[in-house]
Formats: sequence, C-alpha cells, structure tokens
Amino acid sequence: MTRRSHLIAILVLALAASAYAGSPPAWLKTAASKNVPSYDKDVPAVVLHDEQEVTVTKSGSIVTVERHAIKVLTKEG
Repeated sequence: MTRRSHLIAILVLALAASAYAGSPPAWLKTAASKNVPSYDKDVPAVVLHDEQEVTVTKSGSIVTVERHAIKVLTKEG
C-alpha cells in the first residue's frame, strides 16, 4: 500500500468515526481551542493534550484510558 493509500484510508476511517461519534468530547474541544505559538517551519506537529488515567476497580482490574490531541502543522506531520 502506498503512502497516499494510507492517508486516504485514515481519512475515510476518521470521517466514518466522526459520523458515528456525534460531537467531540470536552477535553478535545478545549485542546483544539488553545492558541499554538509559532514554530519553525520544519516542526511537523505539536502535542496539544496528553493524558493518562489509571483506575483500579473493586475487583482489582486495572483500567487505563489515554487521551491525546495533536495538531499537524505541516503535510509531513
């Protein structure tokens, strides 16, 4: 599969997911609304949000939830 095919597949999956997801969660809206400073033109992307939440249930199971938001600054990003 070529790079272009990969990008098209990712775009299709993202569009399909957004059609079923409804509105984005509050943490993503907050991250997207942040002002991003200027970066050198060779910086491909910047992390807006990086969070990990670990919970131990009553039965002793560990549940880990990770949330990430990245803003792509260049087409290489």
